[in-house]
Amino acid sequence: MFKRFILLAVLSAIFTLPIMAQIQFSANPSRLQLYPRGIDDSATIVISGIVTAPQYTDIVFTSSKNGVLIDSVIAPLSFQNSQASFLKNYRIRAEKALNNYRVYLLQGASSLQVLRADSVVCGDVFLITGQSNATANATVSGTDAQYVWIRSFGNPTLTVATAQADTTWGIAQGNTGSTAYSIGVWGIRLAKMLCDTFNVPVCVINGARPGTNIAEHLSAADPANLSTLYGRLYYRATKAKVDQAVKAIFWYQGENDGATTVAPQYPASFATLRSSWLNNYPSIQKIFVVQTRMGCIDGAPEHRQVREAHRSFATVYPNVRVMSTMGISGFDGCHFNVSGYQTLARFLYRQVSRDIYSASSTITANPPNIINALFTNSDNTELSVIFDQPVIWPAIFNGFNLKDYFYLNTPVTILSGSTSGDTVKLQLSATSNSYKITYLPNQYYNGTTTNYDGPWLYNQDNVGALSFYSFPINSGLSISANSLSVCASGSVTLSANKTGQSFQWYLNGSIIGGATSNQYITSTPGQYYVTMKDANNITVTSNTLTITQGGSATTPQIISNTGSFAFCPGGSIVLSSNVGAASFLWSTGHTTASVNIFSGGTYTLTIFDATGCSATSSPVTVVQYNPAPPTINAEKLLFCAGDSVLLTPSY
Repeated sequence: MFKRFILLAVLSAIFTLPIMAQIQFSANPSRLQLYPRGIDDSATIVISGIVTAPQYTDIVFTSSKNGVLIDSVIAPLSFQNSQASFLKNYRIRAEKALNNYRVYLLQGASSLQVLRADSVVCGDVFLITGQSNATANATVSGTDAQYVWIRSFGNPTLTVATAQADTTWGIAQGNTGSTAYSIGVWGIRLAKMLCDTFNVPVCVINGARPGTNIAEHLSAADPANLSTLYGRLYYRATKAKVDQAVKAIFWYQGENDGATTVAPQYPASFATLRSSWLNNYPSIQKIFVVQTRMGCIDGAPEHRQVREAHRSFATVYPNVRVMSTMGISGFDGCHFNVSGYQTLARFLYRQVSRDIYSASSTITANPPNIINALFTNSDNTELSVIFDQPVIWPAIFNGFNLKDYFYLNTPVTILSGSTSGDTVKLQLSATSNSYKITYLPNQYYNGTTTNYDGPWLYNQDNVGALSFYSFPINSGLSISANSLSVCASGSVTLSANKTGQSFQWYLNGSIIGGATSNQYITSTPGQYYVTMKDANNITVTSNTLTITQGGSATTPQIISNTGSFAFCPGGSIVLSSNVGAASFLWSTGHTTASVNIFSGGTYTLTIFDATGCSATSSPVTVVQYNPAPPTINAEKLLFCAGDSVLLTPSY
C-alpha cells in the first residue's frame, strides 16, 4: 500500500551513484513535456519502471502544481530477482498550469533523486510543414517572444544524426530560424492566440524546409525514414508521443513547383501526401492549406496552376481548408515581414477557432472563392463571376486597374468591372463566347517583370479572394420550345435566349439548311440544338430538346342533355363533348368533361389527347327564353249585380 507523508529531511541527503544503475523507467514525464489532452480535457501522466538496486527500501513520488505541493507518496519496494517494479499515475487537466514531478529512492535516512520533470502541461498538438514561408523565419524585432504555454520538440535539422539525437522538449521560439523548437513567426503568433483564447497550452512542431518542392515532402516506404523531410517530422512527433493526437496540419508550399513539367502533377502529389498524413496522424481533424503568392522564382511559368490546385483542395477534400495570402501587406516578392506573417496568423486563427474549437464564426473567416462564371445578358457582353460570399471591388492601385487582371481565353477587352454582393460584373468590348477565365497574373504586372502586388478583391474582413486559373465559363446559351410535341398539321417554335451572334440549328445531329437565326419553327419531331459562334470563331452549343410526335385529336361537337340549346327562365342545360379526351377546356374556364350552363351565350370546347395535341369545337349559341308578361283587357271596368265582365289577355 502507498503511504502519504511530507518528505522533508528524508529527501535532503542525495546519493551520488549513477542514477541509471539504480532505476530503469518504462514511462515518465520529461521537462517541459506537453501531454495531448483526451476527450475529457485531461491526460494521464504515467511513471513506471523497475528499481535494480536492492539496497533501497522505498520509492517516493511527489507532484506540485504552479509551485504548490499537491501529492507526496511513499511506497515500499518489493524485490524479486534483484528487481522491484513501480507504477504511479497522475491526471492533469488541459489548462495553464505547470506541473512538476519528482521521484526518489530511499535507503535508510538518505534519498536519491532519480526523476525531475518540471513545467509539464496538457494541451493540443499541431504540425506545420512546407517550404520557407512555412518556416517563416525572421530575426528582426516584432516577433512574439517565447511563451511558456507554447511547446515544441526536437530540431528540424537536415543532419540525420542530430535529428535522431535531439529528442527533447522546449519552449517554442518564432524567430531563430531552423533551429531546435523553432515554429516560425506566424506559427508562434497563431499558437499564442489559441492559448490565450481557449486557455490551453499548445504544442507546434514545424518540419518545413526552405526551397523544397512537394516531392521532397512525400513519405518514403518507411514513414520514419530520417533521410526524408517527412520522416524527420514524423520521427519528432512519435518521439514526442503526440503522433496519435495531432489536431491539424498546416501546409504552406508551392513556390518551388511552378515549372511547366511539375505543376500539373501537384494535385496528385498532394493527394499522396494527404493520404500519408491521415494514415500516420489518424486524429487529424483538418488540413489547412495556404495558397501561395505569386513570386519567389522569377519567371516560373505555372505558379498559377499550383495556386489553382491549392484553391481546388477546399472543394475536393472535405477536411481541407484553404487560406489566401492575396492582399496581405509586407510581401517582398517571396516572403512576408513580421507584420505580414502575423496577419496570416490572424486569418488562420479564425478558421482554426471555428473548425477545431467550434467557436462561432461567419463565412468571412474563409477567403472568397469562385463558384460560378457565366454570361448574364442576351448578347454575351456582360460576364458575371460569382463568389461564395460578398466581395469588394478595389480602387485603382498605383495606376493599376483590377479589370486588367482578369484574363479571358479570347482576345476580348474587359472595359470595366464592379461588384454587387457576391458577384463581379465584367463589361466586355464585344460579344464573346470565352469559356475560361483567370483571376490574377502568373507572377508579374502585365508587360513588366515586376511582381504583382495589387489591387485585390477582398471580403468585408479584408481577406483576399483566392486566385483562380482557367475556371470554366457558362455561355448561358439555352433553347426552349412552346411545346415539346408537334401535333398533326401543327408546328413547334424553338427559341434561343441569345442574340448578336451567328446561329446554326441542328436536327438529330445534322445541320438544318437555312436555319441560322435564333428562332426556328418546325413540324418534324426529333432532337434539336443550336450552336452560336462569336467573332473569334468560338462556338458554343446549347442544350438539346427532344420534340416528340403528338397525336391528332378529333374535333369535338358540343351536345346538350336536352337535345336543344335553349332553356326556360330559372332552368339550365348541360353541355358536353361527343368524343372522349385526355383533358377538356371550356370557354368558361371549366376543365370538366361537361359543364352546367345557367345563362345564354356562345360556348366552345377544346379537347386534348394524351400527347397534348388539341382540337376545338365549333361555337354553339345557347338561348335562355325570356317571354314578355301578358296584359289583361276588360270590356268594362264597372258592372251591376248579376251582370259579368269578359276579360281577355293580350301578348
